[in-house]
Amino acid sequence: MREKIILIGAGSAMFTGALVTDIVRRGWECELGLVDMDPDALAVAEGLTKKVIAAGKAPISVSASTDRREVLPGATVVITTIAVGGRMS
Repeated sequence: MREKIILIGAGSAMFTGALVTDIVRRGWECELGLVDMDPDALAVAEGLTKKVIAAGKAPISVSASTDRREVLPGATVVITTIAVGGRMS
């Protein structure tokens, strides 16, 4: 079965990048959905995610949305990440 992994709070490029790198290194074939309420942070994380996947030539498809309801249907794994206190400048 192909996994559908959803990352809620994916706007943290460092955490998301590290997690995607781990998925790529393990050779997992999956669908990856990124969700964050900050569209700018989400765009950065999505771009980084696509670069990591391309560099690893991994069989991973990516979707991204600020609305979790768009990517959650069919999810087999949901990972939530939060930053207490908001973003630091």
